[in-house]
Amino acid sequence: MLLLLFFVLVFSLVDPCQGQVESKDLSITGGNLRYFFDKAIGPAACQNVILLGVGTGMSVNDYNLVSTDIVTGHNILTIVVDFAPGQPFKNSEKDYIKLINAVEANLRTLVPICNDTADTKRKIVVGGHSASGGVAWKCLNRLNFRPDGYIGLDPYKLDPKGAKQGEIPSLSFGFTKSTCLVQGDKAAKASYNTSGNDRRVLYLIDNNEKIGGKDIAVHCSFADKGCSGAVCPARDGDPSVRALVGFSIQAFVQSLSKKTYIKQDYERPKLATGQQSTPVKYKLYVNQDEVETTRKRAFAPWKRRLALAKAEL
Repeated sequence: MLLLLFFVLVFSLVDPCQGQVESKDLSITGGNLRYFFDKAIGPAACQNVILLGVGTGMSVNDYNLVSTDIVTGHNILTIVVDFAPGQPFKNSEKDYIKLINAVEANLRTLVPICNDTADTKRKIVVGGHSASGGVAWKCLNRLNFRPDGYIGLDPYKLDPKGAKQGEIPSLSFGFTKSTCLVQGDKAAKASYNTSGNDRRVLYLIDNNEKIGGKDIAVHCSFADKGCSGAVCPARDGDPSVRALVGFSIQAFVQSLSKKTYIKQDYERPKLATGQQSTPVKYKLYVNQDEVETTRKRAFAPWKRRLALAKAEL
């Protein structure tokens, strides 16, 4: 059964050095979509489909730059999905499952260039930023199809002791210092630690330093303009973070095809001087590499004193 399309908007993002990326907006039953592919690649882009959920308070309009970085020059179709348009929270597992299942089932209708690629050869990767990344992780085994992989952009509120998702490859991004109330041990570290140790990749972006009094990178660095609000202070997105995401997703797609996950494939090559802003620093973990978790004290000092005082009563 086909979905009802309410509107379609087509526009192109041009990179004068690498070609032209076409983007189209769709509003369907269950949510909004915006998809991206490199016109020079054409139908071959549908060989690898990334379904990327938007973060808390965000929309499909907020991920143009990172999506362009992902698809330019590669056989990748990125579809940014919003299963709660106009709503700040993206936590409904039911709504997420409904929209993702609908997109997968109707992909040929929604994205015409996919008519020229066989479904049996197509790989579909699910994931998202922030809350959507967390919801996608929790729903991996509850969709009508089996995802070929998972991508988490600082996914929110995962269970570090949750069930293992061993058979589905994962690519996760987090930060060495928590921002926007996203706790590292319940974010990308958790998706990495609960993935199979022969098909997992984790980037911990180093954001311990500051430039001009601002954090180098934060939870919303993946978005075009970052985010704003009481929880996440207003700041711009980060081109070096987005470039790292684009490079690593391209490497991940290659790993899915080869079924091998080699650390050197994910080490980003140094860029020529003047080609781009200084690449972001990161710690890279692959497969059997162990990532440390944050150690918490049993009691803060004032709690310890309070406990001792009560014990003396």
